[in-house]
Amino acid sequence: MSDPFDGPATSAWRAELEAWAIPDAILRAAPANPYAFPTGTITTPTVDPMTTPTGLRVLQRLSPGEVLLDVGCGAGRISGAFTTHHRVVGVEPRDNLADTATERGIEVHRGRWPELASTVGTAPVVLSTHVLYDVQDVGPFLLALHEAAQRRVVLEVTTTHPWSDTTPLFRRFHDLDRPDGPTVELLVLVVEEVLGVTADVEEHTRPSGRYDRLDDPVARQRQRLCRTAEHDPAIADALGDVVVTDDDGRVRMPDQPLATLWWDR
Repeated sequence: MSDPFDGPATSAWRAELEAWAIPDAILRAAPANPYAFPTGTITTPTVDPMTTPTGLRVLQRLSPGEVLLDVGCGAGRISGAFTTHHRVVGVEPRDNLADTATERGIEVHRGRWPELASTVGTAPVVLSTHVLYDVQDVGPFLLALHEAAQRRVVLEVTTTHPWSDTTPLFRRFHDLDRPDGPTVELLVLVVEEVLGVTADVEEHTRPSGRYDRLDDPVARQRQRLCRTAEHDPAIADALGDVVVTDDDGRVRMPDQPLATLWWDR
């Protein structure tokens, strides 16, 4: 029997994620960690999480007072909205985000999935949002999600790799091509290969975070590009055709294409 953790889709997922690594020569010259997130971008929701396709798929199978398990809960940006009417249990390895999630009423297990799966136990609905593109060894991760869910697993991801928007920037500033994958379509194949189930998929969009001035998204992209502030005018020029300016003068990146995947046990 073939190994479901080493099938063609799972192997492609791993290889395509590995290809996103920033070359060592660029990393060594980076003035700041390109992978660090500004706290506000991962703590503050831009829409009501309970009204999104992801939130609605959770609520379809979760009654008031029941447990929602959020794997990779971060600061509770999404599942924190459920704490009013549900018990929310989270798994999060980063202490600063776990602290914020705890303040939002989430019972946080500090550590990594699937290592904590046996400790955390099961729940009617298991949720994991914006985590999968950070998981190269995706087979055991998905299997543990599946086994922890009594009724439904709900995933939310960007339709393409979350760094896909940097592709033209890396080409311009480093003469470096970035990968095309992985994508949500490959993730669907991985779920089928590992679990033998076909996930339902609904694509939608989420507004990006808003900034008071263009300098802020420029600084964010500078960090991701491993560049110094002297490159800001060129980065601002590169973002000129991308950044959206709202009526109040605040700026934002384009809406994020997302996908919600779910399947029932």
